[in-house]
Amino acid sequence: MTPEVGPLLRCAVDVSAGRATIRASGELDYSSLRLMIVTVTDALASRAGELVLDLTAVTFCSTGSASMLHSVRRQAEAAGSRLIVLPSRHVRHVLELTDLAQNLDLRDQP
Repeated sequence: MTPEVGPLLRCAVDVSAGRATIRASGELDYSSLRLMIVTVTDALASRAGELVLDLTAVTFCSTGSASMLHSVRRQAEAAGSRLIVLPSRHVRHVLELTDLAQNLDLRDQP
């Protein structure tokens, strides 16, 4: 798929071998939430068994965006997909500060 550009976020989707991977880079904040939600919805339409959010190149994550990851987890589960999050150091820090990390499958690699 062609990468999509939001105000400060870039997302690219790759679907192969039962896995949909979204690679995001830039800032994940209120202005980019719509792009991320649309991208996740499109990726889940592939009916992949795993949805990988590669956020290793995300340089900023607001607390609202961190909360959005829980909505994405529920959306993935409803679609029969397992969510795996590859967080950047900053994303992991925000998730841990807000106690949201414990409910997500956070990994250093898929």
